[in-house]
Amino acid sequence: MIDFHENNISLVVGFSAGNAALPGGIVGSVYDIAQLSAFSPSSVFSDKRKYPFFSRLAATTEAQIQTIHRYLIYASENYGIGWTDVAIAAEVDEINLDLSTTFIELSPASIRTLAYRTFLLEETNFDVDLEEIKNSGARVILAFVTNNFPSFHARAKEYGLVGENHVWFVPPATTSLSFLEPIPDARGTLVSIFDFPTTTSYHECWTKAWKEADPVKFPFTKVIPVPPLTTYFPFDCFLVTATAIDELDKQELLDGRYIPAELWSKTIRGVVTDGFSRNIEFDERGDRVDIQTSIKYYDPEKNIFVKAFENTPSGGIVPVDDIVWFSNTTEVPDLDIRAPFHYWSCDDKEIKEDKTGKTIEIDTPDGDTVDDIDEDYHCDQFI
Repeated sequence: MIDFHENNISLVVGFSAGNAALPGGIVGSVYDIAQLSAFSPSSVFSDKRKYPFFSRLAATTEAQIQTIHRYLIYASENYGIGWTDVAIAAEVDEINLDLSTTFIELSPASIRTLAYRTFLLEETNFDVDLEEIKNSGARVILAFVTNNFPSFHARAKEYGLVGENHVWFVPPATTSLSFLEPIPDARGTLVSIFDFPTTTSYHECWTKAWKEADPVKFPFTKVIPVPPLTTYFPFDCFLVTATAIDELDKQELLDGRYIPAELWSKTIRGVVTDGFSRNIEFDERGDRVDIQTSIKYYDPEKNIFVKAFENTPSGGIVPVDDIVWFSNTTEVPDLDIRAPFHYWSCDDKEIKEDKTGKTIEIDTPDGDTVDDIDEDYHCDQFI
């Protein structure tokens, strides 16, 4: 950034990773350098006192988390108990920790975080973390894990935390980095992700360029046959940059004179255009206006995430497709798992067991009708 300043460069484009964007944004405010990021969803960049010249294409972490909250509340209201008690596991990096703290800080009273575990990126032993999650009783697991998701998820299965009575969430970055190969046991895993339109004026030409790219120069195009969603924001980033440059050129300001960071930022935030990520428009802080997120579920056969729920203009969330869960059916997981118990049946005069822990309603001996009572009681002529 200092080299850019010494060479009179006052706009830098990129900064997708938070570990570069955070210090870059602060230094840019000191050395008068505007930044346009293709990603960097962290909530801290909305603070214009620290990051006055930082603009970004991605949705903020708040938008992603609010969509998860809406879905959990919807599920609780429609599917029953267990959907609003969660456990969080997060790798120690800027994005995943920001997702975790934002989830906790913005959670309504009805959503409880029963366990919160963090571990380093290079960690390979997750036993302590998984034991804590298991003991918490939470059946909704927010796995904000990017680098180690396959091994973390596989170990979680050994702890009985993967199955028909658990629901998993992952962050958007994990869907691209950890699912290069199918993970069958992750079927039905959910993600709150940017809701890109299925077609735009750029899709055809970008897909054609991707498929025709030289795999030696661009090896990623050989691994993934079509452009992944992670390429959409960089595409839009350069589209916005070109549009801003064109605007300053029309004002005859690109004649070699120095362009202040404030002018770059004002011009970028004034861009309104169509891109891969829907209509591109910014607010006064450099955050995207009206960028949509949705809930998608993982389909291991196609190795893609499929849209299942979308946000409504009124702030709600509605289903658009049935989720195929871990069971490989659309039957919604039962998260209301209770301990089995024994009871005395007065009608059958024997001890029975409610294996579900919730099917039988225990009567009191002094009730008007008495059939199933606590196993410590037995029926006699008075009961």
